[in-house]
Amino acid sequence: VRPLLRRLVMGVSDHALGGAWSPLLQEAPRRRMLMGQASCFLEVPSGEGYLQVHAFADPAVEPGALWASVGEGGWSSVPLRPGWTTYHFRIASHGQGGGARIALESRTSEGRAAVGAVSVNEVAALSPGAPYRRAGGLL
Repeated sequence: VRPLLRRLVMGVSDHALGGAWSPLLQEAPRRRMLMGQASCFLEVPSGEGYLQVHAFADPAVEPGALWASVGEGGWSSVPLRPGWTTYHFRIASHGQGGGARIALESRTSEGRAAVGAVSVNEVAALSPGAPYRRAGGLL
């Protein structure tokens, strides 16, 4: 069994995926589409941190929101932008941190699931100042 990582990159270190992901899309950058409520498992830092999602929102689909849930925490959302964007969600781990289920879903502005409208290249659970934190991500 491989240990959980803090950063998952599709096609490179994506051994800890749950359900609702498409097969790997091979064009660069490699990514998987959200086919419903997709999940993965990451090591979450203790204290405050960020969930970073590098995603592509299909410009031909009505923009909605990207929703995320970390562990037993509630859902939060950020508005989607067409094309490639890095999204950040604030997360807080009470205690030592550790393994957590991350759930992601894209939804229309009416709240319906937007299956296949968003594809994801990277999901990471990062501490402030982590070297893999992308600058300019939307909070």
